[in-house]
Amino acid sequence: MKKYLFLGLFVQVMIVGAHELFAQDKPAYLIREYWDNDFFNIRGHGTDESYTNGLRFDLFYQQQPRLKKFILDRLFPRAGDSSVNVRGWGFGQMMMTPHDLSKTNYQRGDYPYAGALIGIHSLYSYNPKKKYSFQTEVMIGVRGTDSFAAQTQLFIHRVLGNQRPMGWNNQLGTKLIMNANFTVEKQLAHCRNVVEVIVGGQAFAGTLFNYVSTFATIRIGKMTPYFNGYMSQHSSRGSVIAGKKNRLQAYAIIRPSAGITVDNGMLTKKMSIPIDAQESVQSAPSVEHWSLSVDYGAVITSGHIGFSFIQKSMSAMLKGLPRHEVGNVSLYYSW
Repeated sequence: MKKYLFLGLFVQVMIVGAHELFAQDKPAYLIREYWDNDFFNIRGHGTDESYTNGLRFDLFYQQQPRLKKFILDRLFPRAGDSSVNVRGWGFGQMMMTPHDLSKTNYQRGDYPYAGALIGIHSLYSYNPKKKYSFQTEVMIGVRGTDSFAAQTQLFIHRVLGNQRPMGWNNQLGTKLIMNANFTVEKQLAHCRNVVEVIVGGQAFAGTLFNYVSTFATIRIGKMTPYFNGYMSQHSSRGSVIAGKKNRLQAYAIIRPSAGITVDNGMLTKKMSIPIDAQESVQSAPSVEHWSLSVDYGAVITSGHIGFSFIQKSMSAMLKGLPRHEVGNVSLYYSW
């Protein structure tokens, strides 16, 4: 057994060494592993309810001459002729649960059990000269039993020895997901390469989320300019700060936002629940249309590797329920 472990370690070292030897000065590809979970909390008050877990894996790449553009890319807006365009393919899963996981029946006045599985195609387009960006994503997937959210949570809770979620038989019904998400950003102010203030807006439209918001992003620390592109934000390979090559970035992020939710398909639509619970469903809390949130955390990158932790503090998504916090841990590898 030991010889196989040593062999595996040797292969990993050789792969990393090959990347270091032959990689371009600026990375052409980036892998992101993105994990939301409400147990992650810098104040030590983790929970297991509301928006409780979200996983996402993406491969981002800058268009190479040998790569043909996907037909959908031609419809995505770009940030001018001098834009830095990063395309991406990914998949993700998200889930909602009520506060009390021990109950098997539908819980009136709380969040439902709900899960979604999605595929994502994206184009992040940045203009480094005029300091603005367009970020477009298209999501296609399914909500309901085919999302495997129940199996995911049951498996994780069994491995960790946590409370077994008992109410997944009441989860929201099957529904096709087709959503288009668009973000626009513009630099408002900056101080050398130490402070940046960026304002922006978002619009989500489709069968899962219908939502608009406005936000401001403040970055403070040692970093490459934000509008140099998505890869430069999470990789130090080939990055330049104040005209000098840089192997390390470390900066803090603060992002307050305010939004209006027209509809959220993870909350109230098409429940597959027992007939005797229909009366309770009719009196379930409605979607909270106004929302406020603050994201804050830090990003550290060194060479090919990047890491970020962001704490998300948000108002309730259903009327009458408390605010909620979710932590995000993301890992990045570029080459």
